This record gives sequence, C-alpha cells and structure tokens, in this order.
Amino acid sequence: MKKILIADDTLLVRKVLKDALSKSGYEVLEAENGRIAYDLAVEEKPDLVILDVMMPEFSGIETTKNIRSDQRINHIPIIISTGARNMLAEFNKSPDTAIQGFLEKPYKSEMILHKIRAVLGD
Repeated sequence: MKKILIADDTLLVRKVLKDALSKSGYEVLEAENGRIAYDLAVEEKPDLVILDVMMPEFSGIETTKNIRSDQRINHIPIIISTGARNMLAEFNKSPDTAIQGFLEKPYKSEMILHKIRAVLGD
C-alpha cells in the first residue's frame, strides 16, 4: 500500500483528501503545518507528499526546499495544493523547489486521484 502525506493547515481539506485517498487504497499521513510535514517525511518516507502553499511554520515553498535539500527524502514526489494559481510561479524555478504537479482548490475527487496516479505511476 502506497503512503501519501497530506500537509494542509485546514482540517476540512485534510479530511476531504484523506477520505478520497483512503477509499482508493492509499495509506494517509496528515500534517497541519510544514514543519510537521517535513518531520513526517523524514520519519515515514511517504511515496508522495501533497503540500498546501500557505501554511504556518513552513510554507509549501519552504517545505519543498527542505525536502529537496535532504538527501534522505529528496526523491519523494511533491504535488502542491492551492486555490491561488499565481503562487505556482514560485515552484520549478530551480531544483530546490521542483514539484511534480499541482491540485487546484476546490478539489474534484476524480481529478485528485487522476493526478496522484499519474505521479505515482499507478
């Protein structure tokens, strides 16, 4: 079973994602901020990380940089989750902010699963 880490400061967003992913057979880890997400990524080594752009502690950009600079976990694919498309310009400017995709809020379940399966090769 593949493991996905969801990092979002909004409980409802985490619940929606967790429900959709759990029903599709994924193990789901949750973090309410970027610092916890980074720590969980190091500890649990998920197959995929889904990061909200705007979070307390570490933003999605800071968390991406932390993951990309850590040799233990820099291979983990990252999908950015945002309601503000203009925030995406900050990603993929350099290898330390490289992402594999984005999910636009509000979510549609079929789009979430399609994007995740494409990134994971399922």
